[in-house]
Amino acid sequence: MFHVADAHTDFLYKMVNDGADIAKPIEGQQLFLSQKSPVALQVFAAWMDRRKAQQYSFQTLEMIDAFERMLQADPRLKRFEKDSEFPPKDGTIYAMLSVEGGEAITDAFMIRTLCRLGVKSVALTWNHKNRLGYPAMGRSDKGLTALGKEIVAEMGRLGMAVDVSHLNDEGIDDVLKLSRKGRAPMASHSNARSVRNHPRNLSDRHIRAIAGMGGFIGVNFYRPFLGSGAPDVDTVVEHIEHIGNTGSWKCVGLGSDFDGMELPAEGLETCERFGALIDALRERGHSEAVVSDIAGGNYVRYIRQFL
Repeated sequence: MFHVADAHTDFLYKMVNDGADIAKPIEGQQLFLSQKSPVALQVFAAWMDRRKAQQYSFQTLEMIDAFERMLQADPRLKRFEKDSEFPPKDGTIYAMLSVEGGEAITDAFMIRTLCRLGVKSVALTWNHKNRLGYPAMGRSDKGLTALGKEIVAEMGRLGMAVDVSHLNDEGIDDVLKLSRKGRAPMASHSNARSVRNHPRNLSDRHIRAIAGMGGFIGVNFYRPFLGSGAPDVDTVVEHIEHIGNTGSWKCVGLGSDFDGMELPAEGLETCERFGALIDALRERGHSEAVVSDIAGGNYVRYIRQFL
């Protein structure tokens, strides 16, 4: 069985707001601990909800607290660190912390504080304009703000991964200009625009640029980003293959978006279904080495430079 590294889940939001439990799943929960799940490394995002009256900084801290409480409550979960062995032994499931949306980042001191709290990657925007830049779902042709550029530069200095998922094309261009080899950006949960023409998906030129710098692209399972009709496991494989062929087979991996969506690809409804995707990749003739890289190896190699 291959070991999966999943670059994105919104489980922490569901934990804080809906009472989700990683060990005892509630109804509709997509990510949970299970012997049927091959997940060996999971990245947990702290997502900012504009609908809540709570300040963004407090939302961030509440979800970071939830992450820490989750690790303390279950001995199977361990923080992924520089010397962590992958794949893990003895049933260990590694966990990492990210932030989705830069709404809480009002100054460079905030990114430094998040870094000290264990955040390894930050997606600069979600679906709305903020102080850092403009979203893929908006209509602006502007790139990063002055503060956004300052934050990207500071993240490079600190050794934090810049996540361009949800960022508009002009913002991605700015991130690429500000990044360097060894500090390449990633797209934790983005698909291929040539397969599904959607603004949340990456253009071929951005796929090539991210791959060329040694970055990472995690394919997500959200139906509207995959295709029309009833996208399924094979549709996810189409996006993986396009990114692999267009960019590099060393850059493509998985970023499910579990517990952050209501419409997962048919056949990939929960973390227990990752095996169906592995089987589909094998059936398409991909080698064991390539499948292992897609499942987890590529993300692990990428993120180690930030540990």
